[in-house]
Amino acid sequence: MDELDDAGTYFDLGPRKVTRAGQFHYMCTRNNNFSNRSQKGKLVVIEGQVQGSQVDKRGAIISSPATSKSHTSLEVPPGSLEEPRYVELREEPNNLEHSMLKDDKPPHDDYVSQLVTIEPQELFSEEKPIEVKMDLQQNVRGVYNVFVYKTMHNTSSWYQLDIDDIKDGQVIFHSNSGGTFIAVKSLNIGYVAAIIIGSISGMLFLILIIVCWKKFHMNAYFHDKI
Repeated sequence: MDELDDAGTYFDLGPRKVTRAGQFHYMCTRNNNFSNRSQKGKLVVIEGQVQGSQVDKRGAIISSPATSKSHTSLEVPPGSLEEPRYVELREEPNNLEHSMLKDDKPPHDDYVSQLVTIEPQELFSEEKPIEVKMDLQQNVRGVYNVFVYKTMHNTSSWYQLDIDDIKDGQVIFHSNSGGTFIAVKSLNIGYVAAIIIGSISGMLFLILIIVCWKKFHMNAYFHDKI
């Protein structure tokens, strides 16, 4: 213990290359006292796409990297930011081992998009919110309803956002701040019920036609006999 106490309070590990995704924990055995002081940290490395840009009051459009297959994008309208900020768009798969979705799930967990995070997560503008176009991984028209949920740092709550449109394989919505977003699907009970009722009505109509056809031919048969 005396040797550790005599050790310096500064240590430079130098840059290290991360070769895989995951969570990496670190601490300082000299400066962490386990009681009245703490010096620990965690690095989270994701298997995702990151694109960012410095944005000022003129606004900007930030899209997923050209090397990715994603067309997810966000538009910061002019006047949304009062001063220049670095705005980042990040996408990661929704099934990663270290994903926040493992411990903190939205009300529905049938995901149809990647996990999209927009930084900064502070307020942009109530009057001029950002527009987000998020790729959908499935064709969800008709049979399913699509919902977009959002959460933010230091909270375990997810809340639902209004959707503006679904077209060209994307869900489009607005948000007045950054955060983490995901699209989910839920069975459209009304649509399924309409299909079932329509099918039953069609079957009944077909049965009615068959009964009328048979009745007509039976009448014709007895008429010929008479």
